[in-house]
Amino acid sequence: MDNWFGLYYPHVHFRDERLLKVVALYLDGLFHFTNVSALDSLPRISRTELALADVGFLRPVVPDIGSIERTAERFAAALAEIDLTGYRVTSDNPVSAYDVDRALALWKVSPTLADLLLEAGTAQRIGRGRLAIDPGLAHAYLLTLGDEFAPELGAFPLADDPFDQATSGLTARRLVSGMSGAPLPLGGQEEQRCLLVNLAITTVVPRDLRACPVHKILKFRTRYSGERARFRQAVTRLIEEATHSDGITDAEVLAAHLRATYDNHLAPALTDLRRALGGLRVDTVLGAVNIQAAAPAAAATGLALLAVQPSARDAAIIGAGGLALGLWRSARQSGAERQKALAASPVSYLYHLQHSLAPLSLAEQARAAVARFAPP
Repeated sequence: MDNWFGLYYPHVHFRDERLLKVVALYLDGLFHFTNVSALDSLPRISRTELALADVGFLRPVVPDIGSIERTAERFAAALAEIDLTGYRVTSDNPVSAYDVDRALALWKVSPTLADLLLEAGTAQRIGRGRLAIDPGLAHAYLLTLGDEFAPELGAFPLADDPFDQATSGLTARRLVSGMSGAPLPLGGQEEQRCLLVNLAITTVVPRDLRACPVHKILKFRTRYSGERARFRQAVTRLIEEATHSDGITDAEVLAAHLRATYDNHLAPALTDLRRALGGLRVDTVLGAVNIQAAAPAAAATGLALLAVQPSARDAAIIGAGGLALGLWRSARQSGAERQKALAASPVSYLYHLQHSLAPLSLAEQARAAVARFAPP
């Protein structure tokens, strides 16, 4: 799709308004989970959030019952294969209903899964429509829910840290196992080996995100829609170049192709964006965005060869100035619907807020996060 819509996950509330300002520069819209009962745990709503909601950029959504039930099935199957002893909830360590890490709202969970968690002793009712649950299990469930729901919105999962981005497309079984630190072999028909293509590229962001007024972000979106579209098209072109270069088996040759695409299309688009923001008297610096896309390993012969250099467990990081490519063997959920989702768009995006972070450094962070879930 030419349009860019994201689903912010796994959290309900935005943890950093700087992220909202950055993604508003590039995306067409951002979905986020919400429910009337979520309002009582809301820390505060920033002016940025209010302004972006007012113009329709922020789009609250409630997961539909179908997504919740499918997520519950995936999660229950994963729990059936692990020892839950270490995840039991006891009254010795009481949990507040307002604890965003250990209190799971019932509107996000199917009744069947809630009953299973309660019967297994891994959850307790704590009032206000919430369950006390181990923070690791809660986090894993919410990541699974976001991954299940995003394709129905025509959106890509948008994470705010490398770990959460690395979980996109994983089976619930691999996700839970990886979070506990246990390596997991490839799991039968539920998942397939794939090649994870990781692109870290340079972006343009305001120098002082906290001080940059949101009205300038809104003016930029309205006045420079063409520049924004050209940047997105250049990114899409770069992704396609990286994921459809299966005949290339030499890292230097692949880097040369990507560098040419970057120089001819992405670099000029970045210059236009910087000039446009300068026209609004917004000082800019270089930032970085990390993009991960999956391709079936069997269909990416050349890229798969690069992914085992120097070894299957390590990244084949190719740095080329304003971009860096990582190629890693991984495993993703199988099934016709999942494969259509993988073919339609990149798996996930991560906008990094650290100024002057080199794409190669961001790719290294992504590699470390992905390695936790890779099959042996």
